[in-house]
Amino acid sequence: VTSDKVRFHVVGDVLMDVLATGLPRIPNWEEDTTADSVQCQPGGSAFNTAVHLASLIGKRGSVCFHGCVGCDSFGALLRSKLVECQVEPHLIERPLLSTGSCLVLSGGDEVSSGRSFVTCSGASGTLVMEDLAEVLREELMNIEPASRVHIHWGGCYDYNSTLRTALPNSMKELRHLAESRGVALSLSADPNATDAHHIEGLAETLDQLDLFKGNHTEARLLTGESLFGV
Repeated sequence: VTSDKVRFHVVGDVLMDVLATGLPRIPNWEEDTTADSVQCQPGGSAFNTAVHLASLIGKRGSVCFHGCVGCDSFGALLRSKLVECQVEPHLIERPLLSTGSCLVLSGGDEVSSGRSFVTCSGASGTLVMEDLAEVLREELMNIEPASRVHIHWGGCYDYNSTLRTALPNSMKELRHLAESRGVALSLSADPNATDAHHIEGLAETLDQLDLFKGNHTEARLLTGESLFGV
């Protein structure tokens, strides 16, 4: 890493989104409905963050993405998309699992509209700290003193219980290394809904972060407090 550039490491969910748009309504069980279009699109909150970061910083820095995929066509497409977008892929393949996917139903009418999600985490939901610790520790130990490195944990709603349990202690270790090397740490939950279990265990990481990226609902669930008098 050179001193005049920043290097981002983005960790988290990587999914293939299957988008059904233009639905007049969400069908009930045993019912059918039509859509204007159904198409596949690379996705996952952390994956999208990495792609957008690369487009913003261009040649002023570099972006690495860390996640898990299956040994299938979806996994190959997601890897190809990262390379196309100038993101360095660190994708661990799980041969016995399929690449994660999310069915997105979108539409409505003049009275009501919105989206619904059906997620199969697949390989994406198997990421554990052992997959990450060595490469992140090596990155922090070998950067030049004047270099800038940012580690972002995204799509935390999709983290499995093993990774959630390990995250606070691992974050403390990274924080210790980060303080002496100018490294920033950030985290975002990125849930599709407002269920409390989507952010379970994340509160213990807050005092180790430089930035928590979330909305009002996520902040309220994490702190147990009402914000801004609401």
